[in-house]
Amino acid sequence: MPRRLLVCSLLMLAASPTAAQDRPATEQKPATYLVKYAAAKDLEGILAKHFKGAAQIQISREGAGNSLLINASPPVLQEIMKTLEQLDGRPRSVAVEVFVVELSTKKGDNKERPDEKEFSGAINDVAERLDAMKKKGQVAGFKRIQLTTPEGQPGLQDLGESKQFVVGGSGLPNGKITRMMNRRKVGTLLKVTPRITADRSVMLALAVEDSRAQDAVMPWVRVDENGNPFFITQFIHSWLIGKISVALGQAVLAKDAKVTSKEGERATLIIVGASVKEPEAKAK
Repeated sequence: MPRRLLVCSLLMLAASPTAAQDRPATEQKPATYLVKYAAAKDLEGILAKHFKGAAQIQISREGAGNSLLINASPPVLQEIMKTLEQLDGRPRSVAVEVFVVELSTKKGDNKERPDEKEFSGAINDVAERLDAMKKKGQVAGFKRIQLTTPEGQPGLQDLGESKQFVVGGSGLPNGKITRMMNRRKVGTLLKVTPRITADRSVMLALAVEDSRAQDAVMPWVRVDENGNPFFITQFIHSWLIGKISVALGQAVLAKDAKVTSKEGERATLIIVGASVKEPEAKAK
């Protein structure tokens, strides 16, 4: 459970009109509460402090799951259960969007390069600008990856696949060259754990790995067994590992993204955005 929510809940409990110590002492009864979304340890700390002297609250023994053991009088137990309904609510979900943008940076290319500011702004606006850049030739292509995961929980999106590529050539006795094939994984892998901060922005702990294949600029210096020149596949790897803060509904350019390529003739940009999906209200 986010710390801000726990603090707010504790303040709300402290402001209740009846202190735990003033409740009438009656026969206590045991109960077990199975925690659904929050951490049992966090709930134990809040409840034990507020209901000190009126109830015994502890985490169940190891192996019994994420649950609380409660011993209190029926009136106090009823109040504890109502409090737990508020503190153990369904978490918000965060929709994370990642754009992997391929720019053409070949020498002699006179096309105007886009301004860095064009890669930041409202998520849908950024997507529309990328489409426009692609039509102008400023962007060779881009992928838009979407992943939704509960706040504070890791999410994974694996869009990679294994394919066969020409990775070299092998000499034949007749002096010709045969293609050397090998399987390589290409595509995008996204791992992210979101956390909503007090100022209503989203802190993303994420890892993005992208690999794409393209033919080398020049074909193999010799021909294959059929007399045809062939190209060796080049691989461009891009990755981003770290933390990025994003305002709700906004996307920003990740300046720490790294790219490796043998040719060094293409660049990759990574843009990250996030928005929050509030939990649905319970039907009455």
